[in-house]
Amino acid sequence: MSIDFSPLRHGPSSFRDGLDFFLSVKNWSYAYETKHMLPNKFNHQLAEETSAILLTNVPAPFKPIAKQFVITLMDTRLRRAMLYPDPPSIYPKIINAVFFIRRLVTIYLLPPRPYAWRFNPLSDSPDANGRYFTSTYDNQPWYVKPTFWARNSPLAWFRWAIGGPYPDGKHYKPEGYKLFEVGPQKMEGMGADECEDMMQRLMKSGRGGCPFAVAR
Repeated sequence: MSIDFSPLRHGPSSFRDGLDFFLSVKNWSYAYETKHMLPNKFNHQLAEETSAILLTNVPAPFKPIAKQFVITLMDTRLRRAMLYPDPPSIYPKIINAVFFIRRLVTIYLLPPRPYAWRFNPLSDSPDANGRYFTSTYDNQPWYVKPTFWARNSPLAWFRWAIGGPYPDGKHYKPEGYKLFEVGPQKMEGMGADECEDMMQRLMKSGRGGCPFAVAR
């Protein structure tokens, strides 16, 4: 991605391992935030728009309460930069309790998922036109094929009832996407077949994994 790591503690190519790289990025990012993450009205505008997306599935009467939970999840520096006041003290306690319960449930009540039940948010292979689709969505149904089930699932009907976005077959690119349409800039101008071939070779090559991983 042509990221310049030279401002980090060791420089771009002298990290001992993945942990050393992580700590270097962490220290650099904290120093950068302290200097540049400052209160600004445009920050608040961005936070308001982002919160609206996060609260898509929340019915209108409960949005003010749910928004307080979103604000609570921000750390103090981010909250100040977004011009939000500190939430009432009850909200951090509720969030900590919920996360604690979730931790216990995840550790002790959720066994490993069988391969047949694996979760894959993207289609395994393209359709006849070389286009991929998403099989699930959180906020907006981008690239969801408007099948009968997608348009009439309980979530879709719930979204429709509260006036939220759902896979109606008209918006959010229900026709899917091709890999070269969302790929890096260097793929611009390449033909569809050439792009597809390059992406398939990259996926088969094993590239894209952790650069510090050690084969065992």
